[in-house]
Amino acid sequence: MFHLRQIPKALVVNCRQVSSLQNNPLVGITVDDEGIATVQMQRVKVNSLNVELLQAIRDSICEVEEKKCKGMVLTSGYTGAGACILALVSEYRAMTTGQATIGLNDTAVGIIPGKWIYELMARVMGPRHAEHALTSSFMYPAERALEVGLIDAVATDKNDAIEKCKAFIRSYDNISPDVRAATKRFIREDFLKYIEHTRKQNLAGLVEKITNPAFQITVDQYIQNLKNRKAAKSAT
Repeated sequence: MFHLRQIPKALVVNCRQVSSLQNNPLVGITVDDEGIATVQMQRVKVNSLNVELLQAIRDSICEVEEKKCKGMVLTSGYTGAGACILALVSEYRAMTTGQATIGLNDTAVGIIPGKWIYELMARVMGPRHAEHALTSSFMYPAERALEVGLIDAVATDKNDAIEKCKAFIRSYDNISPDVRAATKRFIREDFLKYIEHTRKQNLAGLVEKITNPAFQITVDQYIQNLKNRKAAKSAT
C-alpha cells in the first residue's frame, strides 16, 4: 500500500467499497470510509504486467493522490512474478495462506536479475536471503516468505489481511505525514538515484537478454516443464 503523500504504506487484498473513482478494464479504484483507496488489478487472466497495465496503475496512483486519500491499497486476485516487484516497493505486505507463492523466477528462465532488483530485495529480506531467492528462483509460500522477511504478515483470508494492514496504517496516525515522507526520502535517496542513473543501461541489457536465441529456447523449455507438471497433477 502507498501513502498518498508519497509514502508507501501497505499491500493488502481487498477493501469495502464506498465510492468508485474510475472505471477501467485493467484497474478498478474504490475508497472506503477511512479514506483508504483500493486499486484492484483486473487484467484477465493472471494480471501479467504489460505496458498497458503498468500505465493504468500509474494513472490510478496519480488519481488517488489527487483525491487526497489517506492511503492506497494495491491488490490482485492473482499475478505472476511482477507482483513480487510491486510488493517489494510497498511498505507492508500481507499474503494469504494456500497455494499462492511469491518470488522472482528470473534465473529459472535464463535471465540474470538486474542489480537494482537485488538491491531492492536485499533492503527487504537482507542480503543473504535475497541472494538465495534470486539465484534459486525459489517461490515462497506465505509461511516461509514471512520467515525470511519477504512479507510482513500471513493472513488466513482476505478479511484477515485487510485488518492486519489497516492496523499497520493506523500505527502512523500520530506521525506527521510530511516528516515521515521526508525521512523515507533521505533513507532511500541513494537507491533512487542509482535507479535513475542506470535506467537506460538496465533496459538495454534486458532487451539484449530476452532477444537472445538461447534465452528463447530456455523459456520454451521452462514453459513446457510447467505444462508437464500441471498435466501430471491433473492426472493424479
